Amino acid sequence: MIRDLLTEDDGGGGGDYGGFDFGGYYSAGAGMWGAMGSTEGLIKTFVKPFTDVLVTAVGKTKELSRSAQNLLQVTFETLVTTLIPIYSDSFDEIFEKEKNDINAIRQKYKKVYEANLEMFSDSDMNVLAFAFNPASYITSQFASAAPKTTMKLVEILAGDNQHVKKVLNNIKRLYSLDVNEAIRSRQGIVLLEKTKRLPPVGSVLSSKTVVDAVKSSPVTRSMMSDARRVTKRAYEELMSDVSELSRAQSVADLQRTTGKDLSAELKRLNDIPDANERAAVERGIVKTVKQSVKKLYVEKLKGQLQRLKELNVPESSEFYAMVARAIDIIERTV
Repeated sequence: MIRDLLTEDDGGGGGDYGGFDFGGYYSAGAGMWGAMGSTEGLIKTFVKPFTDVLVTAVGKTKELSRSAQNLLQVTFETLVTTLIPIYSDSFDEIFEKEKNDINAIRQKYKKVYEANLEMFSDSDMNVLAFAFNPASYITSQFASAAPKTTMKLVEILAGDNQHVKKVLNNIKRLYSLDVNEAIRSRQGIVLLEKTKRLPPVGSVLSSKTVVDAVKSSPVTRSMMSDARRVTKRAYEELMSDVSELSRAQSVADLQRTTGKDLSAELKRLNDIPDANERAAVERGIVKTVKQSVKKLYVEKLKGQLQRLKELNVPESSEFYAMVARAIDIIERTV
């Protein structure tokens, strides 16, 4: 993925993803999925702090000469300043592809999403969260606050389920002669519930019978399958990049995985005459580059989790769990 991205930009992939299994988990604009801003911002956040750490650590060691210490600092700063934007762009590119897939889901299930344009009009993440588990949105709270929207969603998602059609028709008949009149305001429904001694409309629309029918419908199952396919592809691609990074042991490895010409940095290393010093400098550089990239990926993914929390996606959901699992894998692996 990283090499592919560089090929598009300046002439410069894949591979397995280290056995990471995302089959049972979930998981955009890059801003939606945790883009970190300008190159200057990236360098301030992910280059300078790690340079300071490296300089402090090197200053305490007696293994390296002063000239080797200076070369380590210069080489690291140059290398990480070059590579961090590449890894950041690679991350964003993965989720730009996912954004295109989300737009395809939005179009494929256009009737479903048009049932509540306000909820889905400006949030690709909401579109994906809904597709992951449509039935979880049919709650008493949601149905009470937005009965018209809930009825539309249930009608579309349940499809030809005759029992659900009967329930919806009964709601139209009992709560008002005209469904538009019944649902034009929350106050009107409350009044009907009191005067006719009807159960709250929210509890009727979110009853087990209705929710189970939505869960088992072909439309719901198809949406859930598409959501899993889209997110599985994105996170497998991300884990492929992570796996390659974790295996890097040398500057040459970083050059190979990114496709970026690092010959100048390699020459600096080769200019160190002592083989032991040269190996120590390279180990320090590669280790610290990997730590910097790890922080970059983790911070971006934490931005995704924060956005899910803002959308009230529960931590127990499959959607939330995959993002959290990706963070855990990166922190343990890189």
